[in-house]
Amino acid sequence: MNLNNLKTAILKVPAEQAVFIYVGVGTFAGLRNAEGGLDQQNYHQFPPFLQGLYTCNTYSCNNNKQLALFLVLIDPIQENPPYLTRDFPLLETNPDEYKNESNTLQVFVFRADVYTEPDRLIHEQNQTQPRGADITETLRDLNNFAIANRASLLYHDFTGRRTAALAEYFDQELNNEHLDQIVYAMSAREDHGCYFDLSQPTAFFPVRLECAAALEPAALALEPAALARPIIKMFNYYKFIANNSLIEIAEERLKFTVEMHSLIDAQRDQIIRDISQRFKEVYMAILRQLYKQILEPQDDFTPVWSLYNSFPVGLTTICKELAEQRDYNLLSDILLEFLIYQLDIFIFLKQLDLSGENMLNFIMADEDPYKWSNNINLFM
Repeated sequence: MNLNNLKTAILKVPAEQAVFIYVGVGTFAGLRNAEGGLDQQNYHQFPPFLQGLYTCNTYSCNNNKQLALFLVLIDPIQENPPYLTRDFPLLETNPDEYKNESNTLQVFVFRADVYTEPDRLIHEQNQTQPRGADITETLRDLNNFAIANRASLLYHDFTGRRTAALAEYFDQELNNEHLDQIVYAMSAREDHGCYFDLSQPTAFFPVRLECAAALEPAALALEPAALARPIIKMFNYYKFIANNSLIEIAEERLKFTVEMHSLIDAQRDQIIRDISQRFKEVYMAILRQLYKQILEPQDDFTPVWSLYNSFPVGLTTICKELAEQRDYNLLSDILLEFLIYQLDIFIFLKQLDLSGENMLNFIMADEDPYKWSNNINLFM
């Protein structure tokens, strides 16, 4: 997939104007209402969060330049022209390329089946093959391009795949500095399948504008390209979760207006719900399997690998290798370390007065592993 035209268009944006790139996969307008239109909750091609950014005229340091917004729509059966051209005045400039008169909204359509490296690993674990083209390197290049040119980027996959897997894949590459500028997965990385309500608060990111003048002089000297460009920063809890820096969340929150705080809280509550759900429906089932295998070894024991799909793909690979080697004690130790950190996150966000290790020890205190769920319910 060639994004050269997209890059060329971005490089033409005046340096004092903020740039935001949206990449949506599976954006065919399939779930229409009785009148044949798209309700806001299903507007994958132009989510309400982005529509709000587009209509706001304050995304430049001098407040007189509108945001330059670029939509990249990827779907093998994408409409021609895409549905959003019914609601927004866009001119087709090249095949599958559209823009408005002011160049503040530009759309690039790619009709293709695509997948990424995490998808390939998941398919490999399930002994299947992904369809289409691997766009991992394309996205990595786009990440680097966005960082170099001080552009923001939001990616989401609406095909039913777990977008969080790709977000986790890029976490370490983007590191603490850029996880509020380059964001993968809407709705706080919730695993919700193809459709979720895009009009709900969890589908919106709190945003702020960081102007180049706010940077330290030394940083300015290192960024000659697009030096004056302001950056739209999105509040992203995973900036702190991925870097084990939860203590910095309170300071980050103060950088956003009070009106944005309800969206920050909605994101927090979504993460709490996700951790609780995974513990109840997935993690305890995995631990019960391992607990039983360690106490009563069975030669024909095979973990239920579908349960592991909620883990980062790298961890799933390690778990599978250890299971194949029948090193269940080490496998258990690695999983317990991961689960303790998940509980540490839960405890921090809930502001509880204990540690993740203490909570997990309490949950697993009963000799009957089928009673562990009762203990979980005391906390979650």
